[in-house]
Amino acid sequence: RQAESADNWYISQTGIDKIKNTDAEKQIKIAVLDNGFDLQHDALSDKSELAYNATDGSGNVSPANENHGTHVASLAAGKHTSNFRGVCEECKIIPVKAQDVNNNITTSYIIKGILYSIKNGAKVINLSLGANLVSAPIPENIQQQFIKNGAKDEEEFWDDLFQYAEEKKVLCVIAAGNSHLLTGFDPFQRSPYTIKVGAIDDSGSPADFSNYGPLTTLYAPGTNIFAAKPGNLYESLDGTSMAAPIVSGFVAVLKARNPEKSNQEIRDLLMANTVEMNGVKVLKNINLN
Repeated sequence: RQAESADNWYISQTGIDKIKNTDAEKQIKIAVLDNGFDLQHDALSDKSELAYNATDGSGNVSPANENHGTHVASLAAGKHTSNFRGVCEECKIIPVKAQDVNNNITTSYIIKGILYSIKNGAKVINLSLGANLVSAPIPENIQQQFIKNGAKDEEEFWDDLFQYAEEKKVLCVIAAGNSHLLTGFDPFQRSPYTIKVGAIDDSGSPADFSNYGPLTTLYAPGTNIFAAKPGNLYESLDGTSMAAPIVSGFVAVLKARNPEKSNQEIRDLLMANTVEMNGVKVLKNINLN
């Protein structure tokens, strides 16, 4: 392999550089629901299948003004270029645009995108999206009460959808969010069938913006994350949106190597590839089998 860019600290932090590609990865599709994608980018060219725009039913998934989807997709499964690599380099991407012309990502677009991804053979779905939550401080006990008692109909709906994905052997990976609130304050994040990913910084501590708490499944690098930008460019971004696709790519590698395992067994194997750092479980490639 070519030397990694110094900007790619998440590569060595997670031990992803020790992953050797296998042909089995070529059979794994990672669906990425996001705001749009530059599929001509060197890191993404010839990587995508079955592109879908959940807002209008077309195949147009062109990138939005704000770089997000291109960055996220390249982290999960981008090709090795001179100064970059994604996690599951051989995996295919199903790019699903879930942001409309008014820059809205609605519940209905997310539902359509998830169902489309399941129907079209995704094994992993990356969801670096969620509710825009208030940034005003909310006492933690109030958050806990809301998670326990609030928005239960919405929680049940999402749980039913993610259980359907589970029955189809599809694993959904969700960004925990950047509001420094308890994960699960957004009912989208409460289902036990999903993997919720918080962010650590390059010192190994939870990032100051990351959502946190017992519903956070694990943490992965999420600050100063170097990845693709439309126009064959690259840039560094912060967020649990960056941590989630690193985990999605890793889950895809696990699924490629362990096709007989159930989703629960894959989740267990994922957690066996974590280390305790600063009080949280952090992704670390220990044993892929």
